[in-house]
Order: sequence, then structure tokens, then C-alpha cells
Amino acid sequence: MSNLSVEKRVCEALLEIQQAVRSIDSEQAHRSVADKYGVLFLGPGKNEASDAEVANSLGDYFDLDVSLDDFLAMLPRLSAAIGIGLNRKVELKDVGKKDAKVRYLISF
Repeated sequence: MSNLSVEKRVCEALLEIQQAVRSIDSEQAHRSVADKYGVLFLGPGKNEASDAEVANSLGDYFDLDVSLDDFLAMLPRLSAAIGIGLNRKVELKDVGKKDAKVRYLISF
């Protein structure tokens, strides 16, 4: 499968998760969406998730073979295209380092 095809499928998966998260209107709905995708949605709006959990969901729920590193590489492009927020995270030990690995908290 080509990279463009994988990226398109990841984009479709993120859109599905975004739609599901935005439809949460009760604690029961929150639990149902979290259970369905295997992702904890946290934050004031219960719409934030870690990049690693979402990447795992891509494999477990959507049956996509995408490594965390590949997901992290495409995430900034996809988030801009579909309107999800990204909050950059860097481990404390790597703050200020030029080659620090960037991680994200995703806001659906």
C-alpha cells in the first residue's frame, strides 16, 4: 500500500474518531467511545488523547499498520487538513535539544 493511501486511511480514521468524540453528550457516551477505540479521552471537554493511544487504535481498531514514528510524522499535516488540535510535548530531559523527539496531545 502506498504512503499516500496509508495517509488517506489514517485521515479517515482520525475523522471518524473526531466525529465520535464530538458526539459525546453523556458519561455513558464517553465510556462507549473510549471503549470502542481503546483510547482515553481526557481534558475539560473530554476530547484530548495521547498520540500513542491514537496510534495504537489505528492498528487495533482500524487495522492499519502504521508505526508510532510514521504516525507522528504525518500528524501535523493531517491535523491541519482536518482541524484537530495538536499540543506539542517534549520530555523534560530533551527540552532545548535540537533533535528532541516531539510527541503530541491530540485535541479532537
